[in-house]
Amino acid sequence: LELTRRGYQILGKAIREARDDHEKPEDKMEAMWVAYWNFAFSHKEFYQLMYGVDMVCCTVKNSMQEAEQVSAMLGDVIESLFTKKPVSEDDICMKYYTYWSIIHGLISINLVRPNGRTTDELNQQILKDAIKGITLSINS
Repeated sequence: LELTRRGYQILGKAIREARDDHEKPEDKMEAMWVAYWNFAFSHKEFYQLMYGVDMVCCTVKNSMQEAEQVSAMLGDVIESLFTKKPVSEDDICMKYYTYWSIIHGLISINLVRPNGRTTDELNQQILKDAIKGITLSINS
């Protein structure tokens, strides 16, 4: 559990710095998920420990402050992307899991097949395209 906590501390710092480097919510969102992506590949062992198939995300999130802080930072920026106010927790949660499932899926493919058919440049394009697509869908 302490290794998982340490991973969330590192990830939280990276996401916080990415968020704080930008003004517009759209730019914050992209930067935060790119920081998440970068963490996954620069700290593969932590990432696999934190988000492996056998991890129950909700259980960890509810029992570990560091995990909750990461989710809260992302959730706050997701909420700011909505033009319709107030925003329900269900709407925020749905978009959080939409972002997370797409990005986690892409990370998982690349962790399992590190020398697959796609280049790093193509993966970055796919990542940013996915983030932008989800962001645009928020108010459509």
